[in-house]
Amino acid sequence: REQQDRRRNILHLIENYLESENLRETLCCLQQEARLLSDQYKLCDNVDLECIVKDYEDYYYMRFNKLPKLTKKADTPVEYRKPNTNTNNGVLKRALARVKSAPPYKQTTLPDKPPIEEVQFANIVITPVSAQHSVSPPPAPVRNFEPARDLPEEWKPFVDTISQEIFTRDVHTRWSDVIGLDMAKKLLMEAIVYPIRYPELFKGLLSPWKGILLHGPPGK
Repeated sequence: REQQDRRRNILHLIENYLESENLRETLCCLQQEARLLSDQYKLCDNVDLECIVKDYEDYYYMRFNKLPKLTKKADTPVEYRKPNTNTNNGVLKRALARVKSAPPYKQTTLPDKPPIEEVQFANIVITPVSAQHSVSPPPAPVRNFEPARDLPEEWKPFVDTISQEIFTRDVHTRWSDVIGLDMAKKLLMEAIVYPIRYPELFKGLLSPWKGILLHGPPGK
């Protein structure tokens, strides 16, 4: 009786694993051949084939200090047979014949327009811009960093380095472009923008912060 229950439990474990892996055809074959009574028996909570195999591997490793070898390479490998697809051969052959009989693709090209010459009027030369070349906007002016006038002499090399790394060009980004994060923007204004814009106000007890740490959820 105990051995019979064990075999039945093994079949239901395999049935549950096939269902979890979405192997429907194999599951139907197992239920038909093994005559499983799925409506009368079901696995208990927190019990599945993968969990049992993992528990066995943990026990084996704890006892022998190595993982068990559950599979090995077959001496005579079984030849895999592809499923029969003869029902679709006729459709594929007809589709392939239509593709081969189609006329070759011809690339259409637009006729070349004659070049437009320069026009000179009232000592003003107008040079047309070809449509084949994209017109890029002029580069933004370089924004120079103006340090505080009372900055110590030993800090000037650091100011030059920072100005070269950060204040290289105007990317036309405004505070209003940043959606939300009002508190972070306020802290950055107080720590960086205002001391540079109004250095005379940040002296003594109101000296600017030495650094600022912004933190929050990933992506912000």
